[in-house]
Amino acid sequence: MNKIFFTADTHFFHANILKHCPDRPCSGMDIKVHDEWLIDLWNSTIEKKDVVYVVGDFAFGNGPMVMRLLGKLHGKKHLIVGNHDASSVKLPNYFESVQQIKDLSFKASLYPFLERDFSLALCHYPLVSWNRKTYGSCMVHGHCHGRIDEFNRKTGDLRVDVGIDGTLARECGGIVSLEELYGYFLGIAQNTNFAGYVVENRERNPM
Repeated sequence: MNKIFFTADTHFFHANILKHCPDRPCSGMDIKVHDEWLIDLWNSTIEKKDVVYVVGDFAFGNGPMVMRLLGKLHGKKHLIVGNHDASSVKLPNYFESVQQIKDLSFKASLYPFLERDFSLALCHYPLVSWNRKTYGSCMVHGHCHGRIDEFNRKTGDLRVDVGIDGTLARECGGIVSLEELYGYFLGIAQNTNFAGYVVENRERNPM
């Protein structure tokens, strides 16, 4: 079965990202060097038939630049629109889908590593409430470049930044797989007695 991946905030062609995110390996170098590093990371992780959800701020270049970039990158790409995706949203035929918010559901019967069905709500911006949150759906975002990782953990909410600069991405080698994402949320759920939380909130909020 083809693999599924999640990433955000790659910021291809965005020279200022090198200043704002000094922990990237190519910080301080030319943006072309940075982009080649990202392309190598992407293609060494994602194979041609894999699926990748880009949760915003994919590329900062103009239309032709983004088209050429997409041709270099492996995978079937879904874009969740961020605030730096003005060119990308004008290229819907180059993505499998382009949406502001996307709900996903993965069946345990199809993925051996899942203990139960796994539901996600994807948005570039972190949300406090999202579709089916009280039923265990998990919130996946970008935008924050890892700056609210500690806050996400402390709230106990099932919410995480999958951006390239976030803690989870760094722990996963740069780009997060579905299995790694599920493992992360499973750990959060176990530490917060989330099963009891879901039952309680289903009774309180049946819709």
